[in-house]
Amino acid sequence: MTLSGFTALSLGAGRRTCVGVGLVALAGFVVLVGPDPSVLRAGVMGALGGLAMLSGRAGVSLNALCAAVTGLVLARPDLATDMGFVLSVLATAGIVVSARPVTRVLSTRLPTVLAVCIAVPLVAQLWCGPALLLLNPDLPLYSLPANMVAAPLVPVVTVAGLLAVCVLLTGLLLNPVLSWALPGAADPASFAGWDRAASLPVGIASYPARTIGWIADTFASLPGAHVPWPPDVPGFLLLTVLTVLALAVLHTVDARMRWPQPTAGTADPTSAERPVPDAVWRARAHRLRARRRLLAATASLALVMLLVTAVMWWFRPPPEWESVVCDVGQGDAVLHRTGEHSAVLVDGGPDPRALTRCLRDADVTRLDAVIATHDHADHVAGLEGLAEIVDVDRVWYSAAGDTLPDELTQWADIATRPAPGEQLHVGPLTVEVLAPAPPPTTPDGTPTAGTAPSGSSGSTSPRPAHRKVTSEDENNASLVLLLTLDGPDGTTTWLSAGDLEADGYRRDLRTFPGAHPPTVDVLKVSHHGARNGGTDIIHDTHPALAVISVGEDNSYGHPHPQTVAALQEVGAAVARTDQNGALWVHREGERMVVSRR
Repeated sequence: MTLSGFTALSLGAGRRTCVGVGLVALAGFVVLVGPDPSVLRAGVMGALGGLAMLSGRAGVSLNALCAAVTGLVLARPDLATDMGFVLSVLATAGIVVSARPVTRVLSTRLPTVLAVCIAVPLVAQLWCGPALLLLNPDLPLYSLPANMVAAPLVPVVTVAGLLAVCVLLTGLLLNPVLSWALPGAADPASFAGWDRAASLPVGIASYPARTIGWIADTFASLPGAHVPWPPDVPGFLLLTVLTVLALAVLHTVDARMRWPQPTAGTADPTSAERPVPDAVWRARAHRLRARRRLLAATASLALVMLLVTAVMWWFRPPPEWESVVCDVGQGDAVLHRTGEHSAVLVDGGPDPRALTRCLRDADVTRLDAVIATHDHADHVAGLEGLAEIVDVDRVWYSAAGDTLPDELTQWADIATRPAPGEQLHVGPLTVEVLAPAPPPTTPDGTPTAGTAPSGSSGSTSPRPAHRKVTSEDENNASLVLLLTLDGPDGTTTWLSAGDLEADGYRRDLRTFPGAHPPTVDVLKVSHHGARNGGTDIIHDTHPALAVISVGEDNSYGHPHPQTVAALQEVGAAVARTDQNGALWVHREGERMVVSRR
């Protein structure tokens, strides 16, 4: 909007024309980008600011923000709990209210340009800090320098990207005209020229975009990048109090710096009586007091809004669910409901904190069973200390080795290896083990030394006593589970196979009933969608929904395009934790519905 307005102004246009051009550009930007919460906030606020300029008023940023937020929340109440919208409002309010005072304070010690570069991201971080804590219970130590380094590159990426889109839109609009005026001018080869023209700004934008990504990765990998902070409500309240105190100190220092100082006495007695400066000082003091009252009222309103948002966010009800694929990063953890506050947990992910957060969000306080499909850290490390948080009735596990995984020793007295055909019935849920066959045991129940590992279809042929267990061995020792959940809208079937690889699946087929897997409603894609999981299990089960538990921007390239293509080939809907966070799954009639919190 600002760029368009200044362009019109440079061409000699009047104020009304400049504002009109800016408003049209703003509307086009909103339509082009899409009605995301932050875009809506910026669009409405910009429109109100433009209308204020038409009326001859200036300096109404805070009023425009308050009016925009009020109007949008009244029109769409769901925005009140949308964290993207809340963060956008807080960052904007911080910049409007606190950027200038903090800049003035910093400029006493630093060059003005550097003070501005520090003040803007600093106040945005301070105002957004408590809200960000609700999403991630850590403090990003290097966020300020990272934002300072990346900030100059953002306008380049934005402007270049918009320019590329404008070039393509121009081509789409002009091609029909050209085809009428010059037959043959609008053929595909002609449009390819527009495409090539758009590739120039895209190429320009790609370099700063990659640089921004590199900056983020670099700062995130530095030692101490994430400082631990008290979780939940106490941590939120503590950071809120510290933030308010920090802002109060900065604003107080700025107010004292701007407070008028009395003029030093002189030898001229007539100079002591200066009614005009006194009047000016009184006026300035009145304005300062008014600004301080406005600031106090704004800060109080922002604090109240932040607290209300936090309470609504914290106590928001979970979506309807029968199963929850927890967002645990690069790992697996799936809850299957058995009661109002109980569930069966299949795997625990790599991080106890992420698993605890998932249990809390699902309001699960009791686990009828914990099932560890195999002994890999991304499936069992998150179970560490779980016995201290929730009650667990039984534990099933599988492993390529002969010993109980370390993370399960807390349940050593109730942990067992299930055999194919063994079933667990808890409430509406039935869990049936399809594979693998457990290793042979001695009369006292311990595994026979020197026998084949679990996943070898029950073979008792001897192997070297100290054969190294490879990652492939462990993956192919994964429990293959058929889960059946009877819900109000019908029965839902799941197939879960841990990290089973393609060769292990073909071997385990011999233990399946009828040597063939059943057709299921939901397939928990094995090994996070890795290529070595194969596509046979996808074509054999023909799922309506496939869920992939995978970490965002993982270094393994999961899920593999071949796996995704196979799922699309059988007509399965694909839901991924790296794109959607935790997946809340339930049945509605004949459809499987996936929600996100």
